[in-house]
Amino acid sequence: MNNLLRIIFVLSFSFCYSCATVEKGKSEWEGSTIEFARGSCFGMCPVYMLTVHGNGKVYYNGYSHTKEGIDSTTISKKSVNILFSTLINNGFFQLESKYLNTSIPDLPTATISLLHLNNKKTVQHTSGISTAPKWVGEFDYTIDSIVNVERWTSQK
Repeated sequence: MNNLLRIIFVLSFSFCYSCATVEKGKSEWEGSTIEFARGSCFGMCPVYMLTVHGNGKVYYNGYSHTKEGIDSTTISKKSVNILFSTLINNGFFQLESKYLNTSIPDLPTATISLLHLNNKKTVQHTSGISTAPKWVGEFDYTIDSIVNVERWTSQK
């Protein structure tokens, strides 16, 4: 009887594990989304939003001091993995919601939102001077670089 219970347990565990693994050909980030927005300043700071989907599709929406309007591109699975892994591995869901420095009102705000496994978290921080962990500010430049946001922000 004990052996039968063990076999049932092992088979049940194996079945559950196989259901939880990623289907062949699909990214582990399929269905996940990162939204990244840069806010305005008193000068010519580009104001835009990027939406990166786990399948590599990226949508750009430019608002001011940049190419205005909507555009899209696609990034590689490796790039998708870098972006999503950076947030997950650094404990994005455990961060505070705001790291704002109001002592210099001219600095733009950056907003990062992550939707992953039905969990959503949004973090705002002041670009340049922030009390957020250092990697949060670095992520701003990482996403801009991977997406090649300059194709839109260097034009007007």
